[in-house]
Amino acid sequence: MNATLRSRDFWLLAAAGVLGIASTARSFGIDGVTPPAAVCLGAAALLALGPLVRLSGVRDVFAARGKTIVAVMIACHIVATLYFFPPEDIVNDRPVLTLDHAVHFYEVERGREVFGDSFRLHMYDPYFLAGYPGGTVFEIDTNGVSLWCALLRFVDTARAYKLFILLAHLLAIVTVYAGCRRLRFGPGESVFGTLLFLAYWHWGRPYAGDFRFAGMFSYLFVCHLSLYVAGLFGSFLDGERVRRFYVIGPLAFLIHPTAAVLLPVPFLALFWARRIRAMGEGERRERGPRLLGRFLVWCLLVLAVNAFWLVPFFRYLNIKTASESFFQIDGIRGLLQILMKPGNFPALLLMVLGGIGFGNMARHGRLSEAVAPAAASGFLLFLAGYGVHLPIVDQMEPGRFLVPSLVFMTPLAGAGCAALVEGARTVIVSPHVLQPARAAVAIVLALCLPVFGLVESRAYYRHTLSTTLAPEVTRVIEAIRKHADDSGRLMIEDGPAWAYGNSHLPSMIPLFTGIEQIGGPYPFIFIEHGFTTFQTRMTMGEPLNGMRAERLLGYIDLYNVRWILTATPEAAAYIDELPYAEGVWSSEHFALYDVTTPRSGFASERGVTVRSSYDLLEVTIWPVAGQVPATKMLLKYHWDPGLRVASPATISPAMRMDDPVPFILLEPNGETEVKITFR
Repeated sequence: MNATLRSRDFWLLAAAGVLGIASTARSFGIDGVTPPAAVCLGAAALLALGPLVRLSGVRDVFAARGKTIVAVMIACHIVATLYFFPPEDIVNDRPVLTLDHAVHFYEVERGREVFGDSFRLHMYDPYFLAGYPGGTVFEIDTNGVSLWCALLRFVDTARAYKLFILLAHLLAIVTVYAGCRRLRFGPGESVFGTLLFLAYWHWGRPYAGDFRFAGMFSYLFVCHLSLYVAGLFGSFLDGERVRRFYVIGPLAFLIHPTAAVLLPVPFLALFWARRIRAMGEGERRERGPRLLGRFLVWCLLVLAVNAFWLVPFFRYLNIKTASESFFQIDGIRGLLQILMKPGNFPALLLMVLGGIGFGNMARHGRLSEAVAPAAASGFLLFLAGYGVHLPIVDQMEPGRFLVPSLVFMTPLAGAGCAALVEGARTVIVSPHVLQPARAAVAIVLALCLPVFGLVESRAYYRHTLSTTLAPEVTRVIEAIRKHADDSGRLMIEDGPAWAYGNSHLPSMIPLFTGIEQIGGPYPFIFIEHGFTTFQTRMTMGEPLNGMRAERLLGYIDLYNVRWILTATPEAAAYIDELPYAEGVWSSEHFALYDVTTPRSGFASERGVTVRSSYDLLEVTIWPVAGQVPATKMLLKYHWDPGLRVASPATISPAMRMDDPVPFILLEPNGETEVKITFR
């Protein structure tokens, strides 16, 4: 049988794609599988069924109709992705506010503002943590998207930001398929592998769906991009002039720094495999020095492209604190518990087929092709399971490496699936039946993607991104605007994202109100400055319920806190008992309080005003009747070694209370207008 596709078939496939995209509309509802969405998706499947059946009859379909197969895969992947990121949210002018997306948007908006004047993405940020070096250690995972938005100045920040997120998810199919092909896997193996991976990706368990929803798009981007970079390195070792290797390779480290963990093992395995094969085939070794020279050039290019964030990262690495809160898997038992959960079947299937594929390739003399993805996947699986016991790795939330382990297992899983289909020859003798069956497996896998995306995002796990704040949260922002101003700081409760409508609202407060905070922008910020956080579990180094009111008052004065916002009953109950806190507004979940003690401002002395912005503190010293001008004054901002002041004024660090970060001690030496800058 050698069927052919007609022009009408392509029109039917296009119409099916349009209907599939229409089914993802938020207006159809996101609370479950709604009838309009199900009807549109079902109609799309019916329209595509005829052309896909005819496509399955094409002889050697993966080679003859490879582009059509990939186009169908891309269409299914787009539809599945849009259930997670609805079209209405993509095209509007609001940023994604779901969980960490809100934090990253603040970092992007801040970086865009600073980059325009200084051509750097790190800065002194006065809006959080009583001043801290932003973009240095904690936020290096947003350097790629921040630079992207800074360069796309002709597009508003929210749309540029959402475009990067969309590309990070949509390009998974391109990078995975192209990576498989670059690693010398056949068209059928690459198709099967990509579809198996996307089935896991859109089902989302373990971790992939949580990572997407939480806002780890840059990390997920580099996970699937690393497979393609490894493939480009393989072509580089074969002597091909792959210019993309010199462009995409350095950018991978910019997108997310964990590329430094994901790439070395597949690179070494590819080098070893090519070396063994070259020795066996008696190839000349004159190319070795040239390849080494080119690789050194590539390494230097990686350092040059990423120097703008590497330098401040190592400069401020000493402020890093322990990060052992998330994605902790303890050994092989923990890994098995995750993979064997009933809801994690797509990931388990990927692993099992990967093992079958590796064994089959080794049996057929293709070990040199199998070793690189197998070594990378095994290494990352080891880090995921045992990283909690390894220095340095234990600070990387090592469970996260399970996802890239499955990415590198993808080509082997494709080979395993292809081997099982080929093994069906012992049962299905007729090639006229076997050939359509092979294509039918791919078609069924492709059609599963939108179904998995719909169920995962709208019904089972409810992972749907949003650009709209909950109505109660909108009222909170209005209350802050009404009752607070920039003369003091807001102490907002960090942590309960569920209370803020699945959004880290504190990160957005400066953009909405211009008011500084002592916590944020993220509830778990692993640098010394995170001491200032306000949570029930820990506030200024102590559990909130164990802190004496007098001690908290000392910190309130030290940080110039004038308003307190609670988001949990436990925090509200504690603040209600404080003699110096008076409620001014409340709702179902939130309560806003005014601090009733005399205002002291952002300096320890009267008659001093401090105006802040990124990289700048402007101090004005006014004469006070009957008071001798102070020779020293404490500014209620954290000290940083990058801060500078023009002579004759001087600044120095000064420790206060138990805060591990010193504050700024200013000696104006007769100056009445002092500018403190950062570089």
